[in-house]
Amino acid sequence: MQANVNLENQTQRVRCPNCGEVAQRYCVYHSPLTSSPHPAHFVCHTECQACDYLMAVCIAGEDITNVYSTSIPTLIRCP
Repeated sequence: MQANVNLENQTQRVRCPNCGEVAQRYCVYHSPLTSSPHPAHFVCHTECQACDYLMAVCIAGEDITNVYSTSIPTLIRCP
């Protein structure tokens, strides 16, 4: 991911990677409290109403830190 891409509060119409129907992707910026040890990050959700697909990706800086998908049985934590 490029650092100059602004994902904050964007909603996009995309194709579902599971069934190919139109799905929604939205990204929300989370700013930590001053005393929080967690960095600022984006959480991007891709949701499909046609097949009940959900994928959530947590992006901190240029790193993907967590991925969850209904088609993947467990949470994947990326280094």
